[in-house]
Amino acid sequence: MGQMKIGRNSPCPCGSGKRYKKCHGERKFNDILKQQVDGVKQLAYAGNIGREREQFCIDMEAVMLELQKKAERQFHQDALDYRRHFQCAPRCSNCCGQFIGTTLHEGEVIVRYLYQHPELLDIFMEQAYKWRERTKGENSFIAADRLLSNAECFLPEREEYRRLGIPCPFLYDNLCIIYPVRPMTCVYIASFEHPDQCSSKSKSPPTYRFLYIPYQHYPPYYAGDKNIIIFLNVPILVVNLLLHGYMFMVRRLGGFEDVKQQVLADPPLKNFFKALPNEIDLAYWGSRPAVIKREERGRLGSARRSS
Repeated sequence: MGQMKIGRNSPCPCGSGKRYKKCHGERKFNDILKQQVDGVKQLAYAGNIGREREQFCIDMEAVMLELQKKAERQFHQDALDYRRHFQCAPRCSNCCGQFIGTTLHEGEVIVRYLYQHPELLDIFMEQAYKWRERTKGENSFIAADRLLSNAECFLPEREEYRRLGIPCPFLYDNLCIIYPVRPMTCVYIASFEHPDQCSSKSKSPPTYRFLYIPYQHYPPYYAGDKNIIIFLNVPILVVNLLLHGYMFMVRRLGGFEDVKQQVLADPPLKNFFKALPNEIDLAYWGSRPAVIKREERGRLGSARRSS
């Protein structure tokens, strides 16, 4: 799946016939929420803790890019070994309807990428609210969320959610708007099957090649317990980081007292975050965080496949 770039004067991918700047490029997901996102963005990398956070993002993105290359080489070797061709191609988004979890590490990189591409940030936030309306209260989503730290993609709960055909809010015109920094869960899966069989409408399960993600190669997080990996559903994690920044970690995740102390010691950060709402709308943007040790996962090259 290719990276999506949208010029302000390009035709809007929604098919309206209008220029992007006069269509989705002009739409705002919510003026009040946009002001909050812009305020969090303004101070995201300010102060000592902000500089540590941004350097972590830079280091983590470099690791993700290197792991992407390793995965591509592994899949190429697999194709030779199995004497089959992987069918994944641009605009094939069938895998993008799966329940996908990601790490706080990767979520930070995605947020920084969206900050660097504000037109994509607006698209994501607008679509994320529509996506949450469809998934909120959905039993298969709740069941899959409870199994978040399990690497197996083909559990019955996740398969049931996949069959709902709810597209990922990072998809726009069947292209991933965060493709260069997409979650490693998305990078480490490929299909031998014709795209039709991977569709949520297919009655028979597709055959995937899934690689274990080598979390032991991730750099330690810049705050909190350096030896753990925190998982959350991808859109929910990214929205919370965009809306609440550090306060999401302090108020929702726990274990980040060092972040709270550094924020309160920095006057600009302290004044801004004291003005944020005390109550995070967890009923709407809630998800169950899962935690594992950094060394628990297998190395690149291990596989899990459906039958």
